[in-house]
Amino acid sequence: MEEDFLIECIENEIENSYYDFKKDIYDFSIQKNKEDFLVDVIAFANNHSKGNKYIITGVKLQEDNSRTFEGITESKIKDGADYQSLVNDNIEPNVIIDFKILDYNGKKFGIFRINDENNDPPYFLSKQYGNLPKGFIKIRKGQKNEFVNRRDFDLFYNEKTNNEISNISLKGIINKNSSDTFEIERFQNKIDFEKCENEIYKLIGKISEIQLERSSKSSLKFGNELYVDQEDIDTIRKYAQKSSIILKEDFFDIGYITFFSILQGSTNYYGTETEKKKYKLICDLSEMISIFEGYKKFYDNIDRIYYTELAIQNKGRKFDEDIEVTLKLKKDNLFNYDDFPIPSEDIIEDVIDGEFIEKYLKIEKNSEINEYTGKYIRNIPSIPRPIKLPTLGYSNPSYESYIEYFKEYVKSVADYEIIETDEYYFLKYEQKNIKPNEVISLPSKILFKKMPEEIEYEIKTKYNPNIQKGKILNNNSK
Repeated sequence: MEEDFLIECIENEIENSYYDFKKDIYDFSIQKNKEDFLVDVIAFANNHSKGNKYIITGVKLQEDNSRTFEGITESKIKDGADYQSLVNDNIEPNVIIDFKILDYNGKKFGIFRINDENNDPPYFLSKQYGNLPKGFIKIRKGQKNEFVNRRDFDLFYNEKTNNEISNISLKGIINKNSSDTFEIERFQNKIDFEKCENEIYKLIGKISEIQLERSSKSSLKFGNELYVDQEDIDTIRKYAQKSSIILKEDFFDIGYITFFSILQGSTNYYGTETEKKKYKLICDLSEMISIFEGYKKFYDNIDRIYYTELAIQNKGRKFDEDIEVTLKLKKDNLFNYDDFPIPSEDIIEDVIDGEFIEKYLKIEKNSEINEYTGKYIRNIPSIPRPIKLPTLGYSNPSYESYIEYFKEYVKSVADYEIIETDEYYFLKYEQKNIKPNEVISLPSKILFKKMPEEIEYEIKTKYNPNIQKGKILNNNSK
């Protein structure tokens, strides 16, 4: 049960078909309180309204709907299993409830949730319990628990008939559980850039402290004279200027090193140890800066993206297949996958090898939510690899080939067909099948430029003749 949502209920909701408020938690040392608890659970479970229902204890609600936050008596609190056990022993069919203690404003509130998966009414007392007779049944209507009438039984029958087909709806994923709302989050940068900059600063200091022992120029010296690449010099100077670091005049002086290259990329260097050491550290510094700035730019762009995780749930009693899900999203909200940031040439291979796309875009499978299984096999591109050439060694893939792979892999993970109109994007995908009570994630996270207030959806399936439509609301905007 999501804390922000529950706090919102405590502060603002009124008694109705979804909410009931109690001044204190049920005192199970008193038989009448146990009976009252069973009556409330039966009534909410039989409610014809779809969705979770809540009994909130610790709040005294006045007739004008003003409220005082009393908090509950801690000595009366039982373990969640005790409440479920009382329900299991006395109510038929079985009703699933959740119990949570919420700490708020220095007080404790007990919250019972009668889950919307309880879709097999009518629910009634399976045996005599205290003053309640066997077969006792009530239903929640508005602010009251009332006795069931003939029309209610007709509705139960109709609901049961409808449950003989699949009943699939869109769900949000919050704290790895399915929810009637969705939450918007931002990607979290996992790189400590401050630590990286400290390492760069230390390496600049290390290079500056080298006392160069210069080798002499000689026409007899073997090989070609070596210089620091201008590109490396520009990279280091630009970073130093941006970071207000003053480089010594001889910072790029590497003495007089010569080199000789042979086939397959092997190079021999000739010079003093300090010359060779300084040259290597300058090359390392340029590479470190390039990688740092590549990741910094990449994650700066990533951090601007919002995302949500969604799933579909089959509340019906029947297996279904060939599920076609369509999401309707405003164009100014959705972040198009085609615009996903591309890593720079210095980091793109590491990003690909680190399975960045999988980690950032895929929705993690857990015990509650199964992984998306498409109707068709995903077209996963082949990663570029070095090609071995006779006598010339290996030819590395071009940056352009890595970009193409990166874009194609994003599309393969975000396995959606996107249809564009003047005002909306429609995201469509097909799920192979779904079992009763199963929850299955969408192919990937949905990305946004800004937070949407709601997401509309439409679901078509093979065995349900009805098009299932609905919308879920953004929990952040409540």
